[in-house]
Amino acid sequence: MRILRKCNENGEINISLDPAFKPRRNDASFCISLVNFATTNLIANVTTNNNKFYYHNGTGEKSITVPTGFWLIKSYNEEVKRLIKENSDQDDAINIGINDSTGLVTITLAKNYKVLFNKNNTFREQLGFDSADLRGNGNHVASRVCNLWPTQAVYIHCSLVRGNKKITNKGCLESDIIYDFPCNFNYGAPITYQLSPRITESDLDLSTGQIDKICVRFTDDKGEPVTFGYSDVSMALRIYQV
Repeated sequence: MRILRKCNENGEINISLDPAFKPRRNDASFCISLVNFATTNLIANVTTNNNKFYYHNGTGEKSITVPTGFWLIKSYNEEVKRLIKENSDQDDAINIGINDSTGLVTITLAKNYKVLFNKNNTFREQLGFDSADLRGNGNHVASRVCNLWPTQAVYIHCSLVRGNKKITNKGCLESDIIYDFPCNFNYGAPITYQLSPRITESDLDLSTGQIDKICVRFTDDKGEPVTFGYSDVSMALRIYQV
């Protein structure tokens, strides 16, 4: 079964089977496995959940909105400076840099300027800062190493899978995960896997006696949807008797 689709906003690809798959023997056991998978790594580190940048220019609070996408420190700094200038403020009043040796971000503020990291939906966690305001002329160094790759792994779920397990901090739980892979590709690079069916083999749920639809879902480490920037996802699933 070969599929070429885009994910919806929930990170899902829904497939209808017509005609439905009906096993010839009721006592037979079947497996489903992922044979190949290909898409583009378009997993953003700036999303609608963290795209705000709040600051105080000495007179009042202001905010800017950074476009969704994957931002390195240098490009993020340039975009913040550009948006601050469009906001009728000094483009050099806030400067964001990184020490490549330590991985710590430094934010340099001009006199009377503040960065308001105590507000929600900011990029502070990725930059390594705590939920507190930065105030005072000079340098402010992050307390933690920056994390520009908040998604460490992508999990592929399949609605037909049963019997798999996932280890969490709550113990060993039932899971419909059919495969997972590390998110260590450059942003925009192709992701491709050609797999042996035995590598991703999972028991097939045939409790309804037939299969007329399949939902494949993609999530990150926190269980949030992964849409790959709504780019095409190509994959092949194999159902076979064991």
